Amino acid sequence: MLLYSARGFFRSAWQGVQQRYINLDFPISLGLASLFSVSTYEVLSGSGPGYFDSFTGLVFFMLIGKWVQQHTYDALRFDRDFTSYFPVAVTRLTPAGEQSISVKELKKATASGCATRK
Repeated sequence: MLLYSARGFFRSAWQGVQQRYINLDFPISLGLASLFSVSTYEVLSGSGPGYFDSFTGLVFFMLIGKWVQQHTYDALRFDRDFTSYFPVAVTRLTPAGEQSISVKELKKATASGCATRK
């Protein structure tokens, strides 16, 4: 069951090895496999209690970290184009008061220095 929970790390590490690069999941998977192997050996040989509780906590917190990372990445959405960072409206000060104007309605400044509407 614990190896099933950590399968994402193992899968990512294996894909990295197949593409001839080592990603961050490779040492994580190596550590998880080592911890699981040592714990299994200790339990089966009767030489110790094993570290399955530590293994469970490690996998749990790594999965939470991966979830938070994905949630943050989705919130940032790096695939936006440059126009999504611009405002949709501006506030222009006029003698009559403040006036909200859509950015699409703005024109180049006239000789007086004030922007005009289309």
